[in-house]
Amino acid sequence: PDVVEKDGKYYLYAYLVNSKGCVAVSDKPEGPFKLLARYEYNIPDHYDNGTFIDPGVLVDDDGRVYIMYGNRQIYITELKPDLSAPLEGGLNRMVLEDTDNYKLGFEGTHLYKINGKYYAFFIHWAEGGRRTEACYMAESLEGEFTGGDILDDAFNYKDCGVAQGGIVQAH
Repeated sequence: PDVVEKDGKYYLYAYLVNSKGCVAVSDKPEGPFKLLARYEYNIPDHYDNGTFIDPGVLVDDDGRVYIMYGNRQIYITELKPDLSAPLEGGLNRMVLEDTDNYKLGFEGTHLYKINGKYYAFFIHWAEGGRRTEACYMAESLEGEFTGGDILDDAFNYKDCGVAQGGIVQAH
């Protein structure tokens, strides 16, 4: 799940194992959270059964909200100001597509804006290999995301490789 803060409220996005998703809201980051919406509205075909697969949510500097998600094909969609559903007429496009030689394509999206640039982190798993973490950067959400693998290490654990994880600012 991904939690973001907007206008003093905390929004939790979850993709559940039964191919359903939801967004919940709370006044506190630790909860309790109240269900705001389930993904049961009429949305484009690239959503998986009406859900955002492994979403990463970003509240941009101007208050607009975007969700990046997918498996193998990664999409970005602008959300309504209340974060409950896609914004009709808002940004909605595929930004990356993993190659076919991956048994597990891009997934586990995390989206950040750092020093005016957009960074997207994913994992994927090559045939005959292990999971690796990739990072792609763009100057704008409408622009081209470029990058590649940044971490390929099993950390002495079953040679599975890295799993999904976000970045944090160290002080």
